[in-house]
Amino acid sequence: MQLAVLVNYAYVLLILGGLSVAAWFFEKLGEKIPIIGPLVKGSIKLIAIFGFIIGILSIIAAYQAVVTSHYDRFTIVLLAVIGVALGIAPITKFPIAELFSVIAGISIVMLVASLVPPSIWDWLYVAFGIKTWIILLAIFAVVAVLTYIFAKPIVGLVEIIGKILTSKPISLIIGIIAVVQGIMLVFGTSLWIYIAPYL
Repeated sequence: MQLAVLVNYAYVLLILGGLSVAAWFFEKLGEKIPIIGPLVKGSIKLIAIFGFIIGILSIIAAYQAVVTSHYDRFTIVLLAVIGVALGIAPITKFPIAELFSVIAGISIVMLVASLVPPSIWDWLYVAFGIKTWIILLAIFAVVAVLTYIFAKPIVGLVEIIGKILTSKPISLIIGIIAVVQGIMLVFGTSLWIYIAPYL
């Protein structure tokens, strides 16, 4: 299936994304349903596990909707918000800045080691007594530290956005609106019809 086709399933992404972003709320709601409560709760937990994937697909669908002018602005923005909320949430739990700096350091070291001729390494050892591994280690350290310094503020901003979007009050609002909008799209209508007159 081509990714462009995702735009035709925006309603599915909104419903699943809404359930996932506010899973804590919908799980509690599901518990109160007689007989099938445990099944509903389990289903929502399963959906939440795939939240990151749903988020990425929602961002792709939002992009395709912009390119093809497939949906109203409200639906596009909602897809993007769901995508960002679900995409950022798991990322904020990992030391991204540190990981990125290590990867950058290793990448540059590998690049330098492959591009610099052996004769240069030999000359540096003969002239200054510096072994190759020490130079490469120094390059790694400098690149890693500089990358960390530049990446940390950006990652910090991303973490703040992630915490805001996944906080209980905001996630509840986003989740409910997304589910309602997804259901309305199924019936060929949109919340935008009721919002647009006031903008």
